Amino acid sequence: MSDNMATIIIQVTVAAVMCVTLAHSAPSHVVAMTTGDVTAAKPVNMTVYYESLCPGCNFYIHNTLSPLWPKIKDLNLMTVTLLPFGNADEKKIGFQWEFHCQHGANECLWKHRGALAWTIPKISTCASGREGNNLEHDIATKTGPHSYTPYVMLRREKSTFVSFLQTPNDRAIENLLEEVCRVYTGPKPDICKQAHI
Repeated sequence: MSDNMATIIIQVTVAAVMCVTLAHSAPSHVVAMTTGDVTAAKPVNMTVYYESLCPGCNFYIHNTLSPLWPKIKDLNLMTVTLLPFGNADEKKIGFQWEFHCQHGANECLWKHRGALAWTIPKISTCASGREGNNLEHDIATKTGPHSYTPYVMLRREKSTFVSFLQTPNDRAIENLLEEVCRVYTGPKPDICKQAHI
């Protein structure tokens, strides 16, 4: 993903996020950001389960993750995957999925939210059509068990296998940089000295 797409977009619906991702030729069906040179030690993989109208999620992404990202994006310290399904429910009706979001119908709808204009035809068509519906279902299946949102999981890779480390929510939410630096297995970059590990 290009640096200009590294800006975190949180107040959009699942289908819209997926359609924007496809429109920018990202390699997967999730909004993902990767830091730095991929030839160095493997970065910590961070996954955030969130909801677009959840006040706590908005606060965490705007006040913790978003300010930290520009400081670490070139350090190969972590990747970020945002899964905007949270506590929503889904059921299949005919050939479509129907979604019920925790914070009401507006959380499930594709609307104009800040930097993205719903009037962009390609994104709007995708978000409101079958493709957007299927992408939203895909995110639902990727959203694992969680106690609340925002729910943060960190995972690290060791040698030839992936060692999953699920970090308690409160540690990654209270001090994200400290927790990422603690989990990272490569040489600690200078920014980790600020993390009080």
